[in-house]
Amino acid sequence: MKAGGQKAILLTGIAIALLALPALASAKPGYLVFPGSHEAEMHLKGSNGYSIDISKADRGFLEMYVGKDSGVAIYLVRHSQLGGDDIGVQFPGVGRVSTRFHPVGPAETKSGSFKQCKGGQIILQKGYFEGTIHIRGEQSYTAADATRAWGEVLTRSREICKRSIFEPDKPSQTENATRLLAFSRSKGRQVAFSANRVDFPPGPLTFFFGYVTEEREGMQILRQVVAHGSEKTLTLGDDGNFPSSATVDPPSPFHGSATFQRQADGQSTWTGPLSVEMPGAGRVDLAGQGFTAKLCKDAGCHSGEQAIVGVQQALGRFRRR
Repeated sequence: MKAGGQKAILLTGIAIALLALPALASAKPGYLVFPGSHEAEMHLKGSNGYSIDISKADRGFLEMYVGKDSGVAIYLVRHSQLGGDDIGVQFPGVGRVSTRFHPVGPAETKSGSFKQCKGGQIILQKGYFEGTIHIRGEQSYTAADATRAWGEVLTRSREICKRSIFEPDKPSQTENATRLLAFSRSKGRQVAFSANRVDFPPGPLTFFFGYVTEEREGMQILRQVVAHGSEKTLTLGDDGNFPSSATVDPPSPFHGSATFQRQADGQSTWTGPLSVEMPGAGRVDLAGQGFTAKLCKDAGCHSGEQAIVGVQQALGRFRRR
């Protein structure tokens, strides 16, 4: 994926995630208030080219983010011991961590994340975590064993922002956007595929997401793969706010293609040999029996098909930055 296209996707996802957070709802009209936070995070390298970040936040959870290229796996567990900067956690079936934080050098003070906002001052203390780190990803997609990992402790003060710096201008009824969502749920596991074409200022951008969400022994798991394609990788059979057909043929790491077909009675089908390799889940089918699909274009994406972006809004809350 080209850097420019990837950055545009990430910025869009960040804005969606920020606006979806319920903690921000208490702000005055037209403003967002980001509460202060305290977080400890360690960084290490896993096998097969994966990077691993393990973080502990004062909002009551621990997170392990494992990523390489266009694929990531995120593991989220609740914890009750909020005090201190040490990290100790069990990720069921994946690994365990028991470490103490040792600061190195003086703390750094930085300005907030957004220049247009007030507050948000950051105090960053670098250091290392020492103890036991043992990670074994499902199906051996990555592994890490260490007794020390570099990291930092970050304290951020409350930040107040105008909502307008995150929200784009209200879209007109002729916005050039095409969105397709297909999803399947079975035994606590959800598989979803999203194809999107949106007009950004530099030009149209076509991008694809594959998702798998599941739960294991109280641990939430999100796996995601993303790819950026040309306009030809998402084609419509006809025009209008609710096209009757579409074909997707996304680039690597996706495999195969799939076709959306809306029937005369309003029902739709989503068929084809579309699949993708997910970190820790192997090859996952993204079309076929059991999938429900929705498709809209332009004004149709504002008048009843909001579920198409609902998956990105919900899953955006897995990742805070």
